[in-house]
Amino acid sequence: MTQFKIYPIDLLPCPFCGNTDELTLKIQTPICDDGRHRDAYIRCFECGARGPYISFDLSAEEVGQMPMLPILEQWNRREK
Repeated sequence: MTQFKIYPIDLLPCPFCGNTDELTLKIQTPICDDGRHRDAYIRCFECGARGPYISFDLSAEEVGQMPMLPILEQWNRREK
C-alpha cells in the first residue's frame, strides 16, 4: 500500500461550486507511457472541476515520494 505524507495545508473550496467535502487527489499514468510518467491534480467530485496537472517522472514504487505540496498550492491559487 502506498502511503502519502500529509501536509499541513487546507484546500480551499472549489472555485466553481463551493464544495469542500469531496475534493480528491488524483494520480494517473497516461496510456501511451513508459511506466514512469504520472500526472497529479485535485478534482472536485461535485462539479467535476480539476486543478492544473502537475507531471512527475516516478515509478509505481516511488509514487509515495511524490511532492504533494505543489499540487495543493496549485489548487488553492485557482480562479474561475
